[in-house]
Amino acid sequence: MAADTKHDLAADPSGFLAQALHAYSPIFPLGQIQNQVYGYLFPQGLFFLLTDWMPDWVAQRLWWTIVLGVGYSGALILFQRLGLGVQPLAAALYALSPRVLTTLTAISSETWPVMLAPWVLWPLVAKKPWVGGSLLAVAMMGAVNAAATLAALVPAGLYLAYRRRALIPWCLGVIGVSLWWIIPLLVFARYSVPFVDYIENGQVTTYWLNFAEVLRGTTSWTPFADVERQPGVLLVHQPVFILGTLLVAGIGLVGLLKVRGFWLWLLSLGLGIFVFAALFPSLLDGPLVMFRNVHKFDPLVRLPLAVGIAAIPARHRIAVALAGVVAVGPIFGRLLPIGAYEKVPDYYHEAADYLNGLDTRVLILPEASFARQDWGWTRDDPFQPLLDVPWLLRDGIPLVPPEAIRNLDGPVNKANLERLGVGAVVVRHDSARRISEDAKAELGTPDHHFGELDVYTLQPGRGMYVADSITTVAGGGEALAMLGPGTFKLVSGDAQIVTDTPLAVNRNFGTLDNAASQPLMEPGRDYASVGDPVKVVERGGHASTPDSSAFDGDTSTVFFGKSMDIHADQPQQQLLLHVSKPGKVKISADGFEQEVKVEQQKVVDVPNLQDIRLETDTGLVEVGFGVRRVVHVDAGPSVQQYVFNGNREFTVPRTMTLQMSRPAWIDGKLQAGEVTLTAGTHEIRTRKTVTLGKATPVPMDPVLVTTLATNPGLRATQNGQELEPVEVNAASQGFKLNGEGEVDITFAGERPYQAGLIFGACAGLITLLCFRRPRYEPAPADDGEFPLGLLALGPGLVMVPITWAVLKFSRFGREAWIFTCLGLCAMWMMRAPAAYPQALTLVAAGAVAAALLPKR
Repeated sequence: MAADTKHDLAADPSGFLAQALHAYSPIFPLGQIQNQVYGYLFPQGLFFLLTDWMPDWVAQRLWWTIVLGVGYSGALILFQRLGLGVQPLAAALYALSPRVLTTLTAISSETWPVMLAPWVLWPLVAKKPWVGGSLLAVAMMGAVNAAATLAALVPAGLYLAYRRRALIPWCLGVIGVSLWWIIPLLVFARYSVPFVDYIENGQVTTYWLNFAEVLRGTTSWTPFADVERQPGVLLVHQPVFILGTLLVAGIGLVGLLKVRGFWLWLLSLGLGIFVFAALFPSLLDGPLVMFRNVHKFDPLVRLPLAVGIAAIPARHRIAVALAGVVAVGPIFGRLLPIGAYEKVPDYYHEAADYLNGLDTRVLILPEASFARQDWGWTRDDPFQPLLDVPWLLRDGIPLVPPEAIRNLDGPVNKANLERLGVGAVVVRHDSARRISEDAKAELGTPDHHFGELDVYTLQPGRGMYVADSITTVAGGGEALAMLGPGTFKLVSGDAQIVTDTPLAVNRNFGTLDNAASQPLMEPGRDYASVGDPVKVVERGGHASTPDSSAFDGDTSTVFFGKSMDIHADQPQQQLLLHVSKPGKVKISADGFEQEVKVEQQKVVDVPNLQDIRLETDTGLVEVGFGVRRVVHVDAGPSVQQYVFNGNREFTVPRTMTLQMSRPAWIDGKLQAGEVTLTAGTHEIRTRKTVTLGKATPVPMDPVLVTTLATNPGLRATQNGQELEPVEVNAASQGFKLNGEGEVDITFAGERPYQAGLIFGACAGLITLLCFRRPRYEPAPADDGEFPLGLLALGPGLVMVPITWAVLKFSRFGREAWIFTCLGLCAMWMMRAPAAYPQALTLVAAGAVAAALLPKR
């Protein structure tokens, strides 16, 4: 078994498709609107439902076979319609293109639209387009990923625009057969959280884009960043496959010298989209966020090149076949992604049966971006199709508000688990990840063992609860994981409890390990929060580095940069250096330069300096030069309690006597028990969470805390009256109660979602019945050339004049120039210098220019 697209498709297709009929799921983490799950209903979900009686691995391989067969046959028919004859080799190279090999066994839902793109196009290649045939293929695409579906429609839409035939009826028909997923998509967009802000950004998805990678088809960023998709990893890194795929691309460009017209436009549009994305990645994080994974537009390049290969004369077929065998080489080796497995172990089923009987939300630990167990990688958590009770897991892309994500990132705390409605915890020991020692101490002794799983039963039946008092907290969602029992309201500014959250940091959303930087003076990318960012302040001078590790007085933090500039407000006579391991530090200033070797700590005499530059080959634990940085926490007049997680500077609005939860250094003295602080600024030094004082909750009208994440679509009624929604804790949905009586909770998007499915399905059938098949007549010949002026856009501005000059004044023919340019790219890529993504575009653009330049 491989983790293809969705674990549930093979594990429990009927249960999965039953869930897909609903917009909202209270079972998924903290309750959430399901992400494009409607797209699985047809055809992929239906296929796995019909093959549920088969062994899972057989059903998977049958599906992959059908996917490849559809792509191959569609390309074969397209080439025949174009008058190129029967071209099985070109069709096979399209069906086994790098994008297909990369995604087929890992996320075949993205492969499927690519395979159907020729089927959408070939019915239109006629004197009178068969719109109905094209729309039937559109209807078969599904919409697991709407962007991939839309990208696969572009070739057909552009063809009709180019031929100026039937474009409007076709577009209306596309909408008609797609309404069954368009309406649910609009419901999803209306009520979904902005999760795209917290996944890979445009800079990541476009970093490796250049003409050479685009031409050979390795446009997906995933194999460059992760090893799971083995065929893709081989294609992007192994020299033999780099050479083979570039040879195939070159053959396709040479073939386009014989097939002109529309295919030049389609190739140019495809290349233009990739170049535009690489030049303006910020747009992929804004208005074009839907198309952030721009590699989904690969069919716009792959189809023209496949047509070019089909146009190659028969006498060159052996050479084409040899290049093709090399290019598709991964199919003869490891086609499955890493982590293929035989089955989910029985102990998961046993644990799920026990947990389902507890009637409470289950927390799954440890957190994991993706489910990668020792016995196999399922990507989705193995418990997902097995649990009938609500479950909670911090994975790589939680579809909940950012404040709730912050809460999940906090430490394990039984009081916080109660606020989340968690009544049981399951800890897995079948992966490389482990829970912390503090979490083990908090949970205590497990009640049950199921193979590699430990289960901690906290309180069966735990779920919603009624709160009649509340405490305000200045902080982010992670602060609640450090507080005791109670219901809280996160606020910005004045609050009863003041915390050192949310810290101003820069976060790497792509990992859960050490994802946040050290505290900064200004916040970077991070999960949004109600609380104001808690920033670092600088005392005694200024350092050029945003990282405070070398100036925070904490020996557990280290600065690993190569250099830094430091300015001290007062002249300094000595420089203290504390390094993480023995190394050299070069000290430079006006009229002063010295290189010293430091074993651990060293004091260097400096001649009354204020400005110095440090260059080092080791990590700097501390630098003593009059500059100090500390996290500064402001408190308002209502403060009753402080919660700190490290060395902090904080303000006290009045003289306060506070009970400390544990000993800590305050203003240079070790304090414990009660401490009295005068109005003003104080400093605390600690490595563990310390609480000062205790806040008194404020009474309020009863609120039903649902323990579901806030969502504008959640509605509650009591005694026929709609209840007022409120937000409590870390983005937890609450409703103000209206006396006694049962409360009904519904989701506003449910009816339009289900109505959209039914209405869309009917509209699709009616649309298909509106188009009859016309008598086939071949499309007129098309020998049009690509406009010379458009070639000068982007990289063509440089390479078109150069290519024209080479072809005009040298003995190079177009074919030789194409293979020369791509050969240079191959040699460069096989050596893989660090900066190659940016360096190859102009070289590969020379090959494209040779194919696109008018023949005359």
